[in-house]
Amino acid sequence: MTFVLRYLWLIPLVVHAGYFCATIPYFPQQVGEPVSSAFPRFVFSVEWIFIVLISNITLFWVWVKMPRFSDRVLSVPNREYWFQSKKNRAELVTRLQNLMETILVLVNIFLLGIFQWVYQSNVLSPVLLVPQVVIIGGFVAAPLSLILIYMLIFIRSLRKKL
Repeated sequence: MTFVLRYLWLIPLVVHAGYFCATIPYFPQQVGEPVSSAFPRFVFSVEWIFIVLISNITLFWVWVKMPRFSDRVLSVPNREYWFQSKKNRAELVTRLQNLMETILVLVNIFLLGIFQWVYQSNVLSPVLLVPQVVIIGGFVAAPLSLILIYMLIFIRSLRKKL
C-alpha cells in the first residue's frame, strides 16, 4: 500500500480533532440527558478524547507490531498455506495490515459521527446540523457494516490458496 493510503486514517482523525476543538466550547456545562445524570463538560471532553485516542493507539499499535506477532497469534484460516514460507507470511501480514488501515479509517468516521450526534443533541443552536438519518446511516451503520463485510470477505479470501 502506498504511503498516502497507509495513513489515510489520519484524515478523519485530524478532522475529528479540529471539529472537537471548535465545537466543545459551545457545549452546555452539563452534557447529556436527563440533567440529573449528565456529565460535566470537562468530564465528557476527557472521556471522549480518551476513547478516540485509545481506539486509535490500540489499532495502530497492532498494525505496527503485526509483523513481529508469532504464527500462533496470527490465527487465520488455511494456516498451512500462509505459514509455509516467509513470502506467504509476509503477504499475510501485509493483507492484515491493510485490513487494520481500513478499520482505522472506518472507526474514525464512526467516532466522528457519534460526536456529531452528541454535539447536535446537546447544543441548542448547532452550527452544523446533519440530519439524523445521515448520521445513523452514513456515519454509524455504514462504517460498521463495511467493517463487517470487509472482514467476512477477508476471512473468506484467506481460505483460498492464491
